[in-house]
Amino acid sequence: MVLSFLGKEIKDKAGQIQDQRVEIESRINAISRLAELSAAAKEAESAFNELDSLLPKRDELVAFPRYIDTLATESGVDQNFSFRGDELSPTETEAGHSAFTLSATGFYPNVLTFLEKLEKGRFIIRVDNFDVVLQRDSSAFKADIQGLIFFRD
Repeated sequence: MVLSFLGKEIKDKAGQIQDQRVEIESRINAISRLAELSAAAKEAESAFNELDSLLPKRDELVAFPRYIDTLATESGVDQNFSFRGDELSPTETEAGHSAFTLSATGFYPNVLTFLEKLEKGRFIIRVDNFDVVLQRDSSAFKADIQGLIFFRD
């Protein structure tokens, strides 16, 4: 009877020890994962700051029409630019954006040069609608673009 009692007691203690080992291992894994996530967060923060610096501030968007005019002049095209009024403020996870409409008219190589400069320019834009047509009366091409320009606060 004493032996069976001691056997049961030892078995219970062995089960408790095993449960504690599982718990300790789980906590070690959690701490290790937390350290990995902390390191990743520091890397992500520096990358986020670098990406954030690429976007102009909302107030800097007033320079965008002048920038478009400069690109058009350099490329030898006539342009017509306007903001459309659709604006979405930035959030913690997404950049803000403002909608715009742009028309560029000129000879085909000049229009292409303008579009290449716009694409490689200092502002980050997304083109939602793009249409190029030959104007028969003047043999010029007209590119109509609707898109978004991205910004931060």
